[in-house]
Amino acid sequence: MKDISDMSFNRNDLRSMYPDKSTYLDKDVNFEEEVKQSVMATGGGTIAPHRPKKDTKMDDKNGFKITGKGYSTDRQADQGASNVSSPQSSSRPLSGTTSNSEDIGELGEPIGSFQLPTEAMELLQNVMQVNKDLEEQVVALRLRIDVEQKNQETEKKKVVHEKDRALKVKDHEISELTESISVRDYRIKHLNKEKEEQSQQLLEKIDEITELKSLVEQTEDYAKDLNKKVSKLREEKRHLESDTLYKSQSDEIKKLKHELHSVKDKLVSMQNELTRARHIIEQQNTKIKNLEYEKGEMNSRFRDDLEKASRAMRLEVERMREVMKQQYEEMKNLRAQNNEIFSDVRDIKDLLLNSRESTTKRESLDINRLPMAPRSPKPAVRSSMPNMKINKGASKNSSNLPPLENEQPAGSKWIPAGARRSMNMSAKLRRPDK
Repeated sequence: MKDISDMSFNRNDLRSMYPDKSTYLDKDVNFEEEVKQSVMATGGGTIAPHRPKKDTKMDDKNGFKITGKGYSTDRQADQGASNVSSPQSSSRPLSGTTSNSEDIGELGEPIGSFQLPTEAMELLQNVMQVNKDLEEQVVALRLRIDVEQKNQETEKKKVVHEKDRALKVKDHEISELTESISVRDYRIKHLNKEKEEQSQQLLEKIDEITELKSLVEQTEDYAKDLNKKVSKLREEKRHLESDTLYKSQSDEIKKLKHELHSVKDKLVSMQNELTRARHIIEQQNTKIKNLEYEKGEMNSRFRDDLEKASRAMRLEVERMREVMKQQYEEMKNLRAQNNEIFSDVRDIKDLLLNSRESTTKRESLDINRLPMAPRSPKPAVRSSMPNMKINKGASKNSSNLPPLENEQPAGSKWIPAGARRSMNMSAKLRRPDK
């Protein structure tokens, strides 16, 4: 068994078990020393031991209030809670305290070589009871620490949330301040530029003012010269007004002014007449334009009529050309017929001459009854050949076409086929168009 002087209520074991509660356990060092002193004092003296009383009170306002009493000493548990959180561990009995009566033995029995008196044993039991009370207080304190830790965590979360909100607000304010600073910097730069421009304008205005001052000085000098010249001219005018020549010139000037006024009046009257003439000219121009318009219309009508007449003439000319072509064709046909008739007449003449030589008895011959001598494989007799008589001058004009006389009865006239066709065509052309 350990000596009482060496007993430390197992604070080291508590520290090893609960390292995060070491600051709380260090606060009761004085109470431990007092217990040791009280135990050592009872070794040879008689001290009436007091049973420790449990007095644990729960206060809603102040939290847990745990108080332990022993040997006329009252101790309140420290109400301060540690800020460090630790997992809740189960309470176990201290190494220095045992509840078994077998290890301690009965009262008055020797334990090893050291035999304690009954008072010491009672004191030891009181100390053990105090240790148990302290363990209960430690458990209660642990619960209190856990509750306070949870409350502290919630408060911590609230504080962190509030701080985060405050930080966000501050960040927003900082961003606004940076923007305002940038805007102010831009305005400052702009103002600096404007200031430089204004300074440049001021310098330009100063230069202009100096130039204007120089111009004013020059104008003042020029004005002085003009005043001198005006004064000289006034003196000359006075001198001239005193002269007779000036008076005569002034009279002439008045006459010229009067003539000028009369000329102006005449000019006004001439302008009025000119406006009238312009009005008349405008009227005549309108009439001329109307006449030109009518002339244009007449020209257009004349052109249309001319085109129509030219078209009609062209049509007539084309018709005449067609008629001339037809007549030309008819003339060709008539020539061919005349040539055929001429050849037939020559044949008849030859036949007549031959017949005279053969027969002198007949004075007149019927040409239609006499057969013609064929000169070609085709027969030379024509069905439409008229009865003719040979004139006396036929022998002389044998080369030319001799004049022939028709020996047809009155009222009947022989017409060649080509002549008939031409006559029919001319009759058709002479008919009026329907």
